[in-house]
Amino acid sequence: SLVGIAYTGVFPGFLGYVFYNRAVAEVGASKASLFIHLMPVFGTILAAIFLAEIPQPFHYVGIVLIFAGIYLTTAAPGQVKTA
Repeated sequence: SLVGIAYTGVFPGFLGYVFYNRAVAEVGASKASLFIHLMPVFGTILAAIFLAEIPQPFHYVGIVLIFAGIYLTTAAPGQVKTA
């Protein structure tokens, strides 16, 4: 029981932050912050695979919106407007 608690605390909790911070150091905070929004996408996919959950239509809408947002922020550089 304690081994299971330690496993779930160390691997997803600690190592997730370590890898994300390493990614921020490699690609920069502005690019890395965009991809934090992929967590619900991976959560939906992994829940369908491992838990046999059936995604609902709003899941698909959310996934499309997430990818659209990432595309819009990375595809074309925007012009900075000053007030």
